[in-house]
Amino acid sequence: MGESKFIKGVQKTSAILFKMEDFLTSATFCAMLALIVVQVFVRFCLTTPLAWTEELTRTFFLISSFFGGAACVKTRSNVEINLLASVIKRISKGRRHQEVLLTHAFDVAASLIGVLFSIVITYFMWTYTLDLKHQGQISIALEYPLFWVTSTISVALALMGIHYLFHFIESAYIVAAQGRKKEEDCEQ
Repeated sequence: MGESKFIKGVQKTSAILFKMEDFLTSATFCAMLALIVVQVFVRFCLTTPLAWTEELTRTFFLISSFFGGAACVKTRSNVEINLLASVIKRISKGRRHQEVLLTHAFDVAASLIGVLFSIVITYFMWTYTLDLKHQGQISIALEYPLFWVTSTISVALALMGIHYLFHFIESAYIVAAQGRKKEEDCEQ
């Protein structure tokens, strides 16, 4: 009973993070689109290009891409290799219970790899962010500190790791629950 509440809490937290990521991705994408329209208008109609719009567009593109990536991890709509699905079907030989169990077991492993990868990449990105801050690097046109951009990327990478962790917890719970169910079925 307590685990069920825990899983529901994990799912609720994941949904809240997803809404935030989805909003941020949409907002930065719309802002990027508006800046591109302004840049095209100013460049071709007024023949005076604005350097700051290109720089800000690039920044919004990065933010939109990484937060969009975190949202994709949550919805499991990221790129995947389905080779294991056919191997699992072959191994289970039509036994649905075994197929589901193996699928979730591989989900546990894949999610764990995602968590570990996210921890490593977030660490390196955060280290890079601190280096940029220490060096005092600023953007060329708008002169904002570049560590602001890399910090948002670090946050998005950490959110990817959190979503992988939530997938890991949910899949591990399903595998454990299926194992308990199988034991109960064997005892009866």
